Amino acid sequence: MQAFQLPQASLSTLNGHAQQWIECEQGMIWLSDDGHDVVLERGQRWQIRSNHTVVIEAFAHSRIKLEEEAGLVPGIAQAAKRQLQHFLQPLLQRHNAKTA
Repeated sequence: MQAFQLPQASLSTLNGHAQQWIECEQGMIWLSDDGHDVVLERGQRWQIRSNHTVVIEAFAHSRIKLEEEAGLVPGIAQAAKRQLQHFLQPLLQRHNAKTA
């Protein structure tokens, strides 16, 4: 994860890649990503669509966070694992009771 401060009216570029997320942690930004023009306010996120350059303009003093999708996956994977364990536990208990 990387975080950046953007002064008001600043214009920046990002060599983004698909599956990367941009989150506006403070302020308001406009970004252009592969033909998509998006305005993000505090707490909103956008997933980059391509491996092209992303243009970002800060409408106010802003802070953005960049996060790889891989940073998000473990939480999803852990939730799926818990659900699977919850489902399989009774089956395993019955199987172990039969073989004991």
